[in-house]
Amino acid sequence: MAHDGDQPSDRATDGPVNDAPADGPVGVVGGAVCVVRRYRRTLYGLTLLVSALTAVLGCAIVAGGFAAAWDVFEGVRDYADSNIANEDSYVAYADGSDVALWRVGAVVWLLLLILALLVVSVLHTAYALAVSHAARDGGPLATRELWRRTRRRFPAAVAVNALTGLAVAVIGLAGLMLFDVVDRGKVPGVEPTPLHETATPQYTLVGWVLPIAIWALGPLLHFRLSAATAATVLERCSPFGALYRSWVLTRRAQWRTIGVGSWSRRQPCSSSAWPSTRRAPSRTSPGSACCGSATTTCGSPGCW
Repeated sequence: MAHDGDQPSDRATDGPVNDAPADGPVGVVGGAVCVVRRYRRTLYGLTLLVSALTAVLGCAIVAGGFAAAWDVFEGVRDYADSNIANEDSYVAYADGSDVALWRVGAVVWLLLLILALLVVSVLHTAYALAVSHAARDGGPLATRELWRRTRRRFPAAVAVNALTGLAVAVIGLAGLMLFDVVDRGKVPGVEPTPLHETATPQYTLVGWVLPIAIWALGPLLHFRLSAATAATVLERCSPFGALYRSWVLTRRAQWRTIGVGSWSRRQPCSSSAWPSTRRAPSRTSPGSACCGSATTTCGSPGCW
């Protein structure tokens, strides 16, 4: 029986993620849609609150940045007006203010990045818990109960998302550095392309094709680590253990991980359409169960 999702419940608890890919009739994306449909009031309510708070904090950060740099803007405008009045060139009037503006911009950018990390971690954690609750047919789930469960695993989710973002950023930075090195002529045998001339094959290959190929690895890596938040939230993995766990889980379902073939053979959203998330007890000793293992869960006492 479908639940409205607006009443509290303490029945369901967090559980491990199944090793096998979701080959059931619902599929990956279809199962997520079923969860949203079943607990639409709870999930939409929490998402709306988080989005509203994010908008307020984001506007406050940007406004604070403008306030901090207002004196610099005033000085630039006065200097430009003075040059225009004296019929002087005002093209480079902001040269002396670049450093101050870059500092303020860097601080604002960093604060917005941290805010985005926190918001993504909250939503990923909440939706992972909702999926686990639905898979176990835990009954109605209130927004307050979902928020209570989210708070308990929120620090671990932040750590996992920070590591994932850092790994993707390293790949992007590597491609950017290669492009910059080639463009400055620091690579032996590869000459930069002069203005209005055709690029050489060496420059095209090393300066364009190779950086783009490196950048393409970023989304692929993100897809492979996309299950890390669910692993650390539901199985209580350590951050690095959750990353390895996600890598193992997505190894056999790479196309479904990026959303290909997820909508086939849909059925009405019901508890019978969900594959069981319970796993047979491991035969390994308690001390040998670790978060990085593909055959054991992360709920052992040695996990963080």
